[in-house]
Parts: sequence; structure tokens; C-alpha cells
Amino acid sequence: VVKVRDAVILSILKEGPKSKTELQRKMEIDKKSAKQSLTFLKSSGLVSQQTSLYSLTEDGYVAIDALHKTSRMNV
Repeated sequence: VVKVRDAVILSILKEGPKSKTELQRKMEIDKKSAKQSLTFLKSSGLVSQQTSLYSLTEDGYVAIDALHKTSRMNV
């Protein structure tokens, strides 16, 4: 189950790779929350990490597109 915070991170990463600090600033969350979300998203195979940058995997793109389609249907 993807939390709202995780979905927002996926949406931000759809724009391109970001550092944990960039994600924290954009979302106005603390380090612990960012780490928890990124750990979950990486273990779920939705996000990958290369050096200090996080980016979407193919599954991450599929997941965020599905979430966007679902949210449009529920409006």
C-alpha cells in the first residue's frame, strides 16, 4: 500500500532524479520521514538510488501513472 507521502515522492521523481535533500525541501518533511519513504519505495522496486540521487524505476513509472489514472477516475 502506497501512502500519500510516497505517491508525492513518486510524482516528484517523475520530473527527474532528485537527492533526498531536494525531496525533503519540496515536500517540507524531515529526514526521518524522507528516509522511511525512500526505503519503502526502494524495497518495493519503485525507486532506485545511484550515488546520492533517487529516480523512478520502470515499475515506479507504471505505478505513478496508475495512481494518476485512478485519482482522475475518483474525482
